[in-house]
Amino acid sequence: MIFSAKLSRYLLVITAIIVVSIILPSFYSMLFYNSYPVPRVYFSPVSKDFLFNKAGGKDLLRYDREGKMYTREEFERLTPFFNYRQLLYREEMPDSLNGVALDIQDVKLNNVFYAIKPYDIFRYTIMLNPLIESAPGRPDLQMPHEFFRIAEKMEFINCSTNEVEAELSNLFNNALIENGFAFPAKNVFGNPSTRKPFDEGYLVVDNSDKLFHIKRIKNKPFIRKVEIPEGIKIDYIHLRESNLKEQYALFITDDNKIFIISYDNYRIIEIPSEGYDRKEMQLVIKGNMFYREIGFVSNKIVKTIVTDRNYKVIDTYEETLKTNEDYLVGDVSNYLFPFKLSLTSSDNLYVDFYSEISDLRFLIVSSLLAVFYLVFSRKRDNKFQLIDTIIILVTGIYGLIAVVLIKHES
Repeated sequence: MIFSAKLSRYLLVITAIIVVSIILPSFYSMLFYNSYPVPRVYFSPVSKDFLFNKAGGKDLLRYDREGKMYTREEFERLTPFFNYRQLLYREEMPDSLNGVALDIQDVKLNNVFYAIKPYDIFRYTIMLNPLIESAPGRPDLQMPHEFFRIAEKMEFINCSTNEVEAELSNLFNNALIENGFAFPAKNVFGNPSTRKPFDEGYLVVDNSDKLFHIKRIKNKPFIRKVEIPEGIKIDYIHLRESNLKEQYALFITDDNKIFIISYDNYRIIEIPSEGYDRKEMQLVIKGNMFYREIGFVSNKIVKTIVTDRNYKVIDTYEETLKTNEDYLVGDVSNYLFPFKLSLTSSDNLYVDFYSEISDLRFLIVSSLLAVFYLVFSRKRDNKFQLIDTIIILVTGIYGLIAVVLIKHES
Protein backbone atom coordinates (compact mmCIF):
# COMPACT_ATOMS: atom_id res chain seq x y z
CA MET A 1 0.00 0.00 0.00
CA ILE A 2 2.82 2.41 0.92
CA PHE A 3 4.68 1.60 -2.29
CA SER A 4 1.50 2.12 -4.30
CA ALA A 5 1.01 5.55 -2.69
CA LYS A 6 4.60 6.56 -3.44
CA LEU A 7 4.27 5.40 -7.04
CA SER A 8 1.03 7.38 -7.43
CA ARG A 9 2.75 10.45 -6.02
CA TYR A 10 5.61 10.27 -8.53
CA LEU A 11 3.16 9.78 -11.38
CA LEU A 12 1.48 12.99 -10.23
CA VAL A 13 4.89 14.68 -9.97
CA ILE A 14 5.70 13.72 -13.58
CA THR A 15 2.29 14.99 -14.70
CA ALA A 16 2.84 18.27 -12.83
CA ILE A 17 6.29 18.69 -14.46
CA ILE A 18 4.74 18.28 -17.92
CA VAL A 19 1.97 20.80 -17.17
CA VAL A 20 4.34 23.37 -15.65
CA SER A 21 6.82 22.99 -18.54
CA ILE A 22 4.01 23.99 -20.90
CA ILE A 23 2.59 26.89 -18.85
CA LEU A 24 5.68 28.51 -17.30
CA PRO A 25 7.78 29.11 -20.49
CA SER A 26 4.67 30.35 -22.28
CA PHE A 27 3.97 32.84 -19.50
CA TYR A 28 7.63 33.92 -19.49
CA SER A 29 7.53 34.51 -23.25
CA MET A 30 4.33 36.51 -22.96
CA LEU A 31 5.90 38.77 -20.34
CA PHE A 32 9.42 39.27 -21.66
CA TYR A 33 9.85 38.16 -25.29
CA ASN A 34 9.90 40.81 -28.02
CA SER A 35 9.03 40.45 -31.68
CA TYR A 36 11.77 41.48 -34.08
CA PRO A 37 10.92 42.71 -37.59
CA VAL A 38 11.80 40.47 -40.51
CA PRO A 39 12.94 42.44 -43.58
CA ARG A 40 11.13 42.01 -46.87
CA VAL A 41 13.53 41.54 -49.75
CA TYR A 42 13.08 42.93 -53.26
CA PHE A 43 15.27 42.90 -56.33
CA SER A 44 15.12 46.16 -58.25
CA PRO A 45 15.01 45.88 -62.05
CA VAL A 46 16.17 49.53 -62.10
CA SER A 47 19.23 49.41 -59.84
CA LYS A 48 19.71 45.64 -60.37
CA ASP A 49 20.38 45.24 -56.67
CA PHE A 50 18.56 44.21 -53.53
CA LEU A 51 16.25 46.54 -51.64
CA PHE A 52 14.62 46.00 -48.28
CA ASN A 53 11.88 47.32 -46.08
CA LYS A 54 11.09 46.52 -42.47
CA ALA A 55 9.32 48.05 -39.51
CA GLY A 56 11.37 50.53 -37.54
CA GLY A 57 9.36 52.02 -34.70
CA LYS A 58 6.40 53.85 -36.17
CA ASP A 59 7.96 54.07 -39.62
CA LEU A 60 8.72 51.62 -42.39
CA LEU A 61 12.42 51.67 -43.19
CA ARG A 62 13.44 51.37 -46.83
CA TYR A 63 17.07 50.76 -47.68
CA ASP A 64 19.55 48.92 -49.89
CA ARG A 65 22.25 46.47 -48.87
CA GLU A 66 24.76 49.30 -48.45
CA GLY A 67 22.46 50.82 -45.83
CA LYS A 68 21.37 53.79 -47.95
CA MET A 69 17.88 54.94 -46.92
CA TYR A 70 15.11 55.76 -49.40
CA THR A 71 11.86 57.65 -49.21
CA ARG A 72 8.66 55.85 -50.01
CA GLU A 73 8.47 57.47 -53.44
CA GLU A 74 12.08 56.63 -54.28
CA PHE A 75 11.55 53.03 -53.24
CA GLU A 76 8.43 52.75 -55.40
CA ARG A 77 10.29 54.07 -58.43
CA LEU A 78 12.99 51.44 -57.90
CA THR A 79 10.41 48.64 -57.74
CA PRO A 80 8.04 49.58 -60.58
CA PHE A 81 6.53 46.13 -61.13
CA PHE A 82 5.56 45.76 -57.51
CA ASN A 83 4.24 49.32 -57.23
CA TYR A 84 2.91 49.92 -60.72
CA ARG A 85 -0.54 51.05 -59.51
CA GLN A 86 0.96 53.83 -57.38
CA LEU A 87 3.32 54.87 -60.17
CA LEU A 88 0.43 54.99 -62.63
CA TYR A 89 -1.49 57.15 -60.19
CA ARG A 90 1.43 59.59 -59.98
CA GLU A 91 2.06 59.28 -63.72
CA GLU A 92 5.58 58.03 -63.02
CA MET A 93 5.35 54.55 -64.51
CA PRO A 94 8.17 54.19 -67.08
CA ASP A 95 7.27 53.42 -70.69
CA SER A 96 10.18 51.01 -71.00
CA LEU A 97 12.79 49.33 -68.85
CA ASN A 98 16.03 47.65 -69.88
CA GLY A 99 15.13 48.29 -73.48
CA VAL A 100 11.75 46.54 -73.19
CA ALA A 101 8.50 48.43 -73.72
CA LEU A 102 6.20 48.16 -70.69
CA ASP A 103 2.57 47.45 -71.39
CA ILE A 104 0.48 47.52 -68.23
CA GLN A 105 -1.43 44.39 -69.20
CA ASP A 106 1.86 42.55 -69.66
CA VAL A 107 3.09 43.86 -66.32
CA LYS A 108 -0.04 42.55 -64.59
CA LEU A 109 0.10 39.21 -66.39
CA ASN A 110 3.75 38.59 -65.51
CA ASN A 111 3.57 39.65 -61.87
CA VAL A 112 3.85 36.51 -59.75
CA PHE A 113 3.52 36.17 -56.01
CA TYR A 114 2.71 33.28 -53.73
CA ALA A 115 3.89 31.97 -50.37
CA ILE A 116 4.00 28.46 -48.94
CA LYS A 117 4.26 28.22 -45.16
CA PRO A 118 5.25 25.11 -43.20
CA TYR A 119 1.71 24.71 -41.90
CA ASP A 120 0.46 24.60 -45.51
CA ILE A 121 2.56 21.46 -45.93
CA PHE A 122 2.18 19.84 -42.52
CA ARG A 123 -1.54 19.75 -41.97
CA TYR A 124 -4.32 17.20 -42.00
CA THR A 125 -6.31 17.16 -45.22
CA ILE A 126 -9.63 15.48 -45.90
CA MET A 127 -9.32 13.36 -49.03
CA LEU A 128 -12.66 14.54 -50.38
CA ASN A 129 -12.63 17.20 -53.11
CA PRO A 130 -14.84 18.72 -55.80
CA LEU A 131 -13.79 18.00 -59.40
CA ILE A 132 -14.85 21.17 -61.20
CA GLU A 133 -15.80 21.03 -64.87
CA SER A 134 -12.80 22.51 -66.71
CA ALA A 135 -14.79 23.28 -69.88
CA PRO A 136 -18.15 24.51 -68.58
CA GLY A 137 -19.15 26.32 -71.78
CA ARG A 138 -19.86 29.44 -69.71
CA PRO A 139 -17.67 32.32 -68.47
CA ASP A 140 -17.78 31.21 -64.84
CA LEU A 141 -16.77 27.98 -63.18
CA GLN A 142 -19.44 26.15 -61.20
CA MET A 143 -19.05 24.01 -58.09
CA PRO A 144 -20.19 20.43 -58.86
CA HIS A 145 -22.86 18.48 -57.01
CA GLU A 146 -20.48 15.71 -56.03
CA PHE A 147 -17.09 15.29 -54.34
CA PHE A 148 -14.56 12.60 -55.18
CA ARG A 149 -12.26 10.38 -53.16
CA ILE A 150 -9.54 7.98 -54.29
CA ALA A 151 -9.22 5.08 -51.88
CA GLU A 152 -9.33 1.51 -53.19
CA LYS A 153 -10.96 3.10 -56.23
CA MET A 154 -12.08 6.52 -57.38
CA GLU A 155 -15.60 7.38 -56.29
CA PHE A 156 -17.86 10.41 -56.66
CA ILE A 157 -20.22 11.08 -53.74
CA ASN A 158 -23.42 13.03 -54.34
CA CYS A 159 -23.52 15.95 -51.86
CA SER A 160 -27.32 15.86 -51.55
CA THR A 161 -27.95 12.14 -51.18
CA ASN A 162 -24.52 10.98 -49.90
CA GLU A 163 -24.71 8.16 -52.46
CA VAL A 164 -21.99 7.04 -54.86
CA GLU A 165 -22.46 8.24 -58.44
CA ALA A 166 -21.74 4.85 -60.01
CA GLU A 167 -21.55 5.85 -63.70
CA LEU A 168 -19.22 8.82 -63.19
CA SER A 169 -17.13 6.86 -60.68
CA ASN A 170 -16.64 3.93 -63.05
CA LEU A 171 -15.74 6.26 -65.90
CA PHE A 172 -12.90 7.93 -64.00
CA ASN A 173 -11.84 4.81 -62.14
CA ASN A 174 -11.37 2.84 -65.36
CA ALA A 175 -9.42 5.71 -66.91
CA LEU A 176 -7.04 5.74 -63.93
CA ILE A 177 -6.53 1.97 -64.18
CA GLU A 178 -5.78 2.24 -67.89
CA ASN A 179 -3.09 4.82 -67.13
CA GLY A 180 -1.40 2.62 -64.50
CA PHE A 181 -2.62 4.37 -61.35
CA ALA A 182 -1.80 2.48 -58.14
CA PHE A 183 -4.57 2.76 -55.54
CA PRO A 184 -5.07 4.28 -53.02
CA ALA A 185 -3.95 7.86 -53.55
CA LYS A 186 -1.37 9.11 -51.07
CA ASN A 187 -2.10 12.81 -51.65
CA VAL A 188 -4.42 14.96 -53.71
CA PHE A 189 -3.40 18.55 -54.45
CA GLY A 190 -5.51 21.18 -56.17
CA ASN A 191 -7.27 24.51 -55.90
CA PRO A 192 -10.90 23.66 -55.04
CA SER A 193 -12.37 27.08 -55.74
CA THR A 194 -14.38 28.71 -58.49
CA ARG A 195 -12.61 32.05 -57.91
CA LYS A 196 -9.94 31.46 -60.55
CA PRO A 197 -9.62 32.15 -64.27
CA PHE A 198 -9.90 28.48 -65.29
CA ASP A 199 -9.60 25.02 -63.78
CA GLU A 200 -6.64 22.64 -63.94
CA GLY A 201 -8.10 19.89 -61.78
CA TYR A 202 -5.77 18.02 -59.42
CA LEU A 203 -2.30 16.59 -59.23
CA VAL A 204 -2.47 13.24 -57.44
CA VAL A 205 0.32 11.13 -55.96
CA ASP A 206 -0.59 7.44 -56.16
CA ASN A 207 0.42 4.63 -53.82
CA SER A 208 3.68 4.03 -55.69
CA ASP A 209 4.65 7.74 -55.58
CA LYS A 210 3.82 8.32 -59.25
CA LEU A 211 2.22 11.62 -60.23
CA PHE A 212 -0.99 12.01 -62.23
CA HIS A 213 -2.88 15.01 -63.55
CA ILE A 214 -6.66 14.55 -63.31
CA LYS A 215 -9.24 16.90 -64.86
CA ARG A 216 -12.88 16.82 -65.81
CA ILE A 217 -13.50 17.99 -69.38
CA LYS A 218 -17.03 17.85 -70.78
CA ASN A 219 -17.80 15.44 -67.95
CA LYS A 220 -15.14 13.05 -69.28
CA PRO A 221 -11.86 12.09 -67.58
CA PHE A 222 -8.58 13.69 -68.56
CA ILE A 223 -5.75 11.62 -67.09
CA ARG A 224 -2.09 12.35 -67.68
CA LYS A 225 0.81 10.58 -66.00
CA VAL A 226 3.49 13.15 -65.23
CA GLU A 227 7.01 11.77 -65.50
CA ILE A 228 9.12 12.94 -62.57
CA PRO A 229 12.85 12.27 -62.01
CA GLU A 230 13.69 8.88 -60.53
CA GLY A 231 14.01 8.75 -56.75
CA ILE A 232 11.97 11.88 -56.07
CA LYS A 233 9.33 11.69 -53.36
CA ILE A 234 6.81 14.51 -53.48
CA ASP A 235 5.80 15.98 -50.13
CA TYR A 236 3.68 18.93 -51.22
CA ILE A 237 2.29 20.44 -54.44
CA HIS A 238 1.19 24.03 -54.87
CA LEU A 239 -1.27 24.22 -57.79
CA ARG A 240 -2.68 27.63 -58.67
CA GLU A 241 -4.22 28.52 -62.02
CA SER A 242 -2.80 31.65 -63.67
CA ASN A 243 -3.44 33.30 -67.03
CA LEU A 244 0.33 33.47 -67.49
CA LYS A 245 0.27 29.68 -68.05
CA GLU A 246 3.93 29.32 -67.27
CA GLN A 247 3.57 26.41 -64.86
CA TYR A 248 0.92 23.99 -63.72
CA ALA A 249 2.33 23.75 -60.25
CA LEU A 250 5.32 23.79 -57.96
CA PHE A 251 6.21 20.78 -55.85
CA ILE A 252 8.47 20.26 -52.84
CA THR A 253 10.20 16.96 -52.12
CA ASP A 254 10.93 15.23 -48.82
CA ASP A 255 14.58 16.37 -49.10
CA ASN A 256 13.63 20.07 -49.54
CA LYS A 257 14.17 20.33 -53.28
CA ILE A 258 11.82 22.48 -55.34
CA PHE A 259 10.57 21.68 -58.84
CA ILE A 260 8.21 23.31 -61.31
CA ILE A 261 5.85 21.47 -63.65
CA SER A 262 5.82 23.68 -66.73
CA TYR A 263 3.15 24.07 -69.40
CA ASP A 264 5.81 22.92 -71.85
CA ASN A 265 4.53 19.33 -72.07
CA TYR A 266 4.81 18.87 -68.27
CA ARG A 267 8.54 19.47 -68.33
CA ILE A 268 10.03 19.24 -64.83
CA ILE A 269 12.36 22.13 -63.92
CA GLU A 270 14.40 22.14 -60.72
CA ILE A 271 14.76 25.62 -59.25
CA PRO A 272 17.38 26.81 -56.71
CA SER A 273 16.60 25.61 -53.20
CA GLU A 274 19.92 25.61 -51.31
CA GLY A 275 19.27 26.47 -47.67
CA TYR A 276 15.54 25.79 -47.76
CA ASP A 277 13.90 23.78 -44.97
CA ARG A 278 10.20 23.16 -45.56
CA LYS A 279 9.67 22.33 -41.86
CA GLU A 280 10.80 25.74 -40.60
CA MET A 281 10.81 28.21 -43.49
CA GLN A 282 8.24 30.05 -45.52
CA LEU A 283 8.85 29.77 -49.26
CA VAL A 284 8.07 33.01 -51.11
CA ILE A 285 8.08 33.14 -54.91
CA LYS A 286 7.93 36.53 -56.61
CA GLY A 287 8.33 37.30 -60.28
CA ASN A 288 7.96 39.92 -62.98
CA MET A 289 8.77 40.40 -66.64
CA PHE A 290 12.53 39.99 -66.04
CA TYR A 291 13.23 38.04 -62.85
CA ARG A 292 12.14 35.36 -60.43
CA GLU A 293 12.85 35.81 -56.72
CA ILE A 294 12.94 32.64 -54.61
CA GLY A 295 12.87 33.53 -50.93
CA PHE A 296 13.26 31.44 -47.76
CA VAL A 297 12.11 33.14 -44.57
CA SER A 298 12.11 32.13 -40.91
CA ASN A 299 12.52 34.04 -37.66
CA LYS A 300 16.24 33.25 -37.83
CA ILE A 301 17.22 33.77 -41.46
CA VAL A 302 16.18 35.50 -44.67
CA LYS A 303 17.54 34.30 -47.98
CA THR A 304 16.59 35.34 -51.50
CA ILE A 305 17.88 33.88 -54.74
CA VAL A 306 17.29 35.98 -57.87
CA THR A 307 17.16 34.21 -61.21
CA ASP A 308 16.23 35.04 -64.78
CA ARG A 309 13.03 33.65 -66.28
CA ASN A 310 14.85 30.37 -66.98
CA TYR A 311 15.92 30.07 -63.32
CA LYS A 312 19.57 30.79 -63.92
CA VAL A 313 20.95 32.38 -60.74
CA ILE A 314 21.80 36.09 -61.02
CA ASP A 315 22.34 37.15 -57.41
CA THR A 316 21.82 35.91 -53.84
CA TYR A 317 21.21 37.64 -50.53
CA GLU A 318 21.30 36.04 -47.09
CA GLU A 319 20.90 37.60 -43.65
CA THR A 320 20.95 36.02 -40.21
CA LEU A 321 18.35 37.64 -37.97
CA LYS A 322 18.48 38.48 -34.30
CA THR A 323 16.02 36.61 -32.09
CA ASN A 324 15.21 36.64 -28.38
CA GLU A 325 17.81 33.91 -27.91
CA ASP A 326 20.52 36.45 -28.83
CA TYR A 327 19.59 38.76 -25.95
CA LEU A 328 19.46 38.63 -22.14
CA VAL A 329 15.88 37.40 -22.11
CA GLY A 330 16.96 34.33 -24.09
CA ASP A 331 19.97 33.69 -21.84
CA VAL A 332 17.77 33.83 -18.74
CA SER A 333 15.35 31.42 -20.38
CA ASN A 334 18.13 28.90 -20.98
CA TYR A 335 19.21 29.12 -17.35
CA LEU A 336 15.67 28.80 -15.98
CA PHE A 337 14.13 26.15 -18.22
CA PRO A 338 15.79 22.79 -18.97
CA PHE A 339 13.24 22.25 -21.74
CA LYS A 340 10.02 23.74 -23.02
CA LEU A 341 6.91 21.87 -24.06
CA SER A 342 4.03 23.05 -26.19
CA LEU A 343 0.89 21.48 -27.58
CA THR A 344 0.95 23.55 -30.76
CA SER A 345 3.54 24.70 -33.26
CA SER A 346 3.70 27.70 -35.55
CA ASP A 347 5.03 25.40 -38.28
CA ASN A 348 2.04 23.05 -38.58
CA LEU A 349 -1.60 22.61 -37.60
CA TYR A 350 -1.24 19.39 -35.59
CA VAL A 351 -1.87 19.23 -31.84
CA ASP A 352 1.01 17.28 -30.32
CA PHE A 353 3.83 17.53 -27.80
CA TYR A 354 6.54 19.82 -29.19
CA SER A 355 9.77 20.09 -27.24
CA GLU A 356 12.66 22.54 -27.21
CA ILE A 357 15.73 21.43 -25.27
CA SER A 358 17.92 24.07 -23.61
CA ASP A 359 21.69 23.83 -23.34
CA LEU A 360 23.45 22.71 -20.15
CA ARG A 361 23.32 26.16 -18.55
CA PHE A 362 20.13 25.11 -16.76
CA LEU A 363 22.24 22.79 -14.56
CA ILE A 364 23.56 25.85 -12.70
CA VAL A 365 20.09 26.92 -11.60
CA SER A 366 18.80 23.38 -11.10
CA SER A 367 21.80 22.55 -8.88
CA LEU A 368 21.08 25.62 -6.72
CA LEU A 369 17.41 24.63 -6.52
CA ALA A 370 18.35 21.07 -5.53
CA VAL A 371 20.61 22.36 -2.73
CA PHE A 372 17.84 24.73 -1.62
CA TYR A 373 15.42 21.80 -1.43
CA LEU A 374 17.86 19.68 0.56
CA VAL A 375 18.51 22.46 3.05
CA PHE A 376 14.94 23.56 3.63
CA SER A 377 13.03 20.30 3.22
CA ARG A 378 11.47 19.27 6.49
CA LYS A 379 11.67 15.59 5.65
CA ARG A 380 15.41 15.24 5.77
CA ASP A 381 15.19 11.66 7.00
CA ASN A 382 12.79 10.67 4.29
CA LYS A 383 14.32 7.95 2.14
CA PHE A 384 12.56 9.37 -0.92
CA GLN A 385 14.15 12.79 -0.50
CA LEU A 386 17.09 11.76 -2.70
CA ILE A 387 14.71 10.90 -5.54
CA ASP A 388 13.06 14.34 -5.22
CA THR A 389 16.48 15.99 -5.31
CA ILE A 390 17.44 14.10 -8.48
CA ILE A 391 14.14 15.12 -10.08
CA ILE A 392 14.89 18.79 -9.31
CA LEU A 393 18.44 18.44 -10.62
CA VAL A 394 17.17 17.04 -13.94
CA THR A 395 14.02 19.14 -14.41
CA GLY A 396 14.99 22.35 -12.59
CA ILE A 397 12.28 24.75 -11.56
CA TYR A 398 9.58 22.44 -12.95
CA GLY A 399 10.65 19.65 -10.59
CA LEU A 400 10.89 21.98 -7.60
CA ILE A 401 7.34 23.23 -8.12
CA ALA A 402 6.07 19.67 -8.59
CA VAL A 403 7.69 18.10 -5.50
CA VAL A 404 6.73 21.04 -3.29
CA LEU A 405 3.10 21.03 -4.41
CA ILE A 406 2.71 17.25 -4.34
CA LYS A 407 4.04 16.29 -0.93
CA HIS A 408 4.87 12.91 0.57
CA GLU A 409 2.20 11.24 2.65
CA SER A 410 3.29 10.57 6.24
